[in-house]
Amino acid sequence: MKTAITRYIASIDLQPDTKAYNAAIHAWSRYRRSNKSKIRSSGNVKEEASPLHPPRRAVSLLNKMRRLDQHQQPDKVSYSSVIHTLADHGMAEEAEALLHEMEEQGSRAYTCSTNVNTCMRPDRVTYNLVIRAWAKKQNPKRAEAILRRMEGQQHDGGEVHDLKPDVMTYNCILHAWANCNNHRMNDNKNDHHEQAAKRAEATLAYMEHHYHVNGVVELQPDVATYSTVIHAWSQCTGRDSSKAVVKAEALLTRMERLYESGENVQARPNVVAYNTAMHAWSKRIVDAHDSAARVDGAERVDAMLKRIQKYGVEPDEISYATAIHAWTRCREIPAAAKRAERLLNHMQQRGYKPALSTYVGVIEALIETYSTAFDTNDANRFAAVQSAMAILCRVNEMYDAGESNRLPNVRVYNGILNEVAKAVTPSLNLPKKSNKIDYSNGQYLHLVEQATRLVHKMEERVLQRISNNSANSNTIAISTPNAATYTSLVKTLARSGDAAQAESVLLRLVLPLMNSRDIHSSDVIDLHSEVIVTWGRCDQGARSEALFQELMESITPSSPDGLKSANSFSSDMNEEEEECISSSLDIAFAQVLLAWARSTKDNAAYRAQTFFDAHVGFIRPNVVMYNALLAAWANNPSSESYHHAEAIVQRMRSNHDDIIEPNISTYNFLIQSLTTHPDVEYACTRADVILSTLDRLPNDATWEAVIQVWSRRCDVTCSAKDAEKLAMFHRKRRISL
Repeated sequence: MKTAITRYIASIDLQPDTKAYNAAIHAWSRYRRSNKSKIRSSGNVKEEASPLHPPRRAVSLLNKMRRLDQHQQPDKVSYSSVIHTLADHGMAEEAEALLHEMEEQGSRAYTCSTNVNTCMRPDRVTYNLVIRAWAKKQNPKRAEAILRRMEGQQHDGGEVHDLKPDVMTYNCILHAWANCNNHRMNDNKNDHHEQAAKRAEATLAYMEHHYHVNGVVELQPDVATYSTVIHAWSQCTGRDSSKAVVKAEALLTRMERLYESGENVQARPNVVAYNTAMHAWSKRIVDAHDSAARVDGAERVDAMLKRIQKYGVEPDEISYATAIHAWTRCREIPAAAKRAERLLNHMQQRGYKPALSTYVGVIEALIETYSTAFDTNDANRFAAVQSAMAILCRVNEMYDAGESNRLPNVRVYNGILNEVAKAVTPSLNLPKKSNKIDYSNGQYLHLVEQATRLVHKMEERVLQRISNNSANSNTIAISTPNAATYTSLVKTLARSGDAAQAESVLLRLVLPLMNSRDIHSSDVIDLHSEVIVTWGRCDQGARSEALFQELMESITPSSPDGLKSANSFSSDMNEEEEECISSSLDIAFAQVLLAWARSTKDNAAYRAQTFFDAHVGFIRPNVVMYNALLAAWANNPSSESYHHAEAIVQRMRSNHDDIIEPNISTYNFLIQSLTTHPDVEYACTRADVILSTLDRLPNDATWEAVIQVWSRRCDVTCSAKDAEKLAMFHRKRRISL
């Protein structure tokens, strides 16, 4: 529009005067480009150069006026408007140069005793603009230098000018000190913020003295004055922060006192003042080294949030976000996460829209706090995971509704999915036929469904990005599912009892990631173990075994002679990686045996034995594997169970280079296998012998197995004697050990 006006004037051959040029310069000073691209350099904000760069256009017009005749020469308004434009864009050096030019022209006109350009002298507003420009550049020393020049011009040549610094002048100085960079002060990063805060405090004291003592109303500190000094103290970190927060809160208390007493009604605290003091305490929580100090800081912030409304001030989004942020930093205190969640809910009820970082902070506080404070099956932990999931689902709904800045990073999704996997973990019992896990708990299933939907939604967004090449593609990319996402999903599905779906995700999504080296082979094997366990708990030993065979085929290539070796995983693996994979395979192998041990099928023990014998040359047998095989025979109804179990124990002791020492579970399963032996007397005698030769203290499972064997005798008297003998033996063993 400004360009059109200039062209129109030129087309009708009019010669614009000073007022016309001033109007054009003023228009540029008010111009705000729609494209606010910025470049950050050395902590300062600089506008990108462009044909519509307002400062450059304003200076160009000023230079053009300088070349014209007298009635088109720039005046005080011309210079002030250009300085205003330069100051708004942080171009302090250029603004000060023009100020110096105005000072020289004004002084020269006064010296020559002529009225030409006498009004060129800069006034208080012009000086304030240049001071504000240096404040934006975070250079308080240059800002104070302009203040001294301003004060020196007050009695230039005996004529008093309206150049008295006012509260706006000093507020700009305070702003410069509150936001100054450390290179403006000294090289000591630990001290520069404290020095800046002290200078700001001294400036405030100067203003208060001249207002309260000397009656200089122009220097009456207002709410912006005090808020800026509070902000200066809030910038202190490290060892300075403990003293700084006390200073900041003392200033806030002083504002309340001055307003209530009527000494300075302009000091009435507003929401900015409270938010700044709250921010100081929030930063103090970061620097605190113990939980008590962090909780104390959060309590202070919480108290200020309630204190805001005392003067009719309503807390805003920043107030709530600061309080929430304070509580989320106290993650070692379970109640802190809940306090943050309540504040988030209250904030939303008040109609505010929390930033994504606020949502993420509460989510992470909930899952991190309860993941360390409680056991896996603790109800509080489960409730915290539910709350975190509900918040994340709410954020997803906002994104789907069009709020493109509401999409969390994949790390947030993975954190919740990992905690869901832990929350639905069933308790592991001894392998018995009656130990089926009840997965019908509605709450757990709902949580699993939510986790599954989250991953599906993440995948849909990836497909959307690929098909539409949408403007939000970069945002969607940061939430693309990765190996950790699918790993947690497999664990969640497996531990919730959905073995088929868990296996589908494992084979369809996780295995391809192993080929691209996005996930380590040992992690893939561990996931197979998770699914194998689930198939076993579903009484599907055959599916467990088949999955293990598929695993072996996918990670163990055949050697030239057709045989498979435990050392043939990959040619570029080091010894540590091979050991890690071997250990993971051992666990998966043992889980297949346990799956057969849990099975109710009559041939389960034979299937377990066949599976064991087929892989014993590849897998390194250990006591866990042997015990799982013994458990299969102990649960088998065959009359030959004990003889198979006894052979396994003998094999443990003699068929390996390193003798595998049986543990108490080994003997417990051996005794339990006697419950199906056809010769009751033989079974009772063997149980007595095994019990008598134990070289370790029996546990409850041992006595339970022995009682099961002895209770098969039909003679009540004999059973009573046996029970008495068992009790006496038990006492004797305890005394001897």
